[in-house]
Amino acid sequence: MSPDDFQIDIGGEFDAVVIPPGLKKECPPGRVLASNDWQITDGSAPLSTGIIGGTGDSVVIGRNFDGTNRIAAKFDAVPNPDDHKWGTSDHDLLSLPDGTVLLLAGVFLKTPISPKPAWFDTTFRLEFGPGARSGVSVWRSVDCGVSFQWVSDLDSADPAFENGDCGLPQFVTYSPVDPRQRWDMGGTDGQKAQVRVAAPDGDLWLVHQCVGYHPKMGRPSLSSIQTTL
Repeated sequence: MSPDDFQIDIGGEFDAVVIPPGLKKECPPGRVLASNDWQITDGSAPLSTGIIGGTGDSVVIGRNFDGTNRIAAKFDAVPNPDDHKWGTSDHDLLSLPDGTVLLLAGVFLKTPISPKPAWFDTTFRLEFGPGARSGVSVWRSVDCGVSFQWVSDLDSADPAFENGDCGLPQFVTYSPVDPRQRWDMGGTDGQKAQVRVAAPDGDLWLVHQCVGYHPKMGRPSLSSIQTTL
């Protein structure tokens, strides 16, 4: 493959994976896939409502090792697009041992939580809210990156996940856009995913920090709390 065979639009954060030759019937020569954060945060076809794919722009593009079949991935819409906002560049593109490809993208969420936390109605990130917190959305492709299906959101405020404490909000450090706002969005940040390829089906390990519940800058405190999962 020459440099002319594979080009990606300008962006800030990229990731890339390889599907080895002979592993998937959809790409017998093998394929390289690359992701572009600008298409996540600023793309004209946002992840919330789906991406048509084909040969134009997409979050993920790819080409076979022999230079054939350039693809721009199709993405399903998320079930509740109004409750998602793509306000971060953080993402990971992963290839499992069987050739399945995962995209894990940082996301702002405001989906309902049960039971509703006390902070829910007064927590925003600028105009996004109430109930704002960050999380990770997961898509899966089983056809060499031609199409990605939404799998789930990893919600930092899910009570089943560390009692939802990772989604606790932060103090507001800017002028609120919404008069209801008392707190700024907390949640996960800077996730890094790793696949343990030695396992038969591939184990996925996700590491990130929890950025909510920090002391207010300039106020005396015993310690700054930062939890790493």
